[in-house]
Amino acid sequence: MANSDQSSGSIYHLNSNEIIDLKKKAETDPKASYGLYEYYTLSEYNEEESLTWLEKAALLGHELAQFNYVKHFYDNGNKKKANSLAKKWKDNVEINKLFLEKNPSNKK
Repeated sequence: MANSDQSSGSIYHLNSNEIIDLKKKAETDPKASYGLYEYYTLSEYNEEESLTWLEKAALLGHELAQFNYVKHFYDNGNKKKANSLAKKWKDNVEINKLFLEKNPSNKK
């Protein structure tokens, strides 16, 4: 059975029942959402699914997901969206280091 505390390595070996179980949990569990992001990024690559689950995990408060979600927009040239999200999640230490401390005007 899928466990939302799975390591990244075990995310490669999910069967269809485990994916269904993880998707049910992912509606309210940020770790499960992030696990699906990893699955669709690292195992069964699907950019749309990957981004969907990354966003879900970020919105549920998963700090690494928040960082990766902000970085996604930044790396793809949407700095306005990246800065907006970075301000929203300004208490996330890694986001603060990468996006806000380097650009003090973003802190406002």
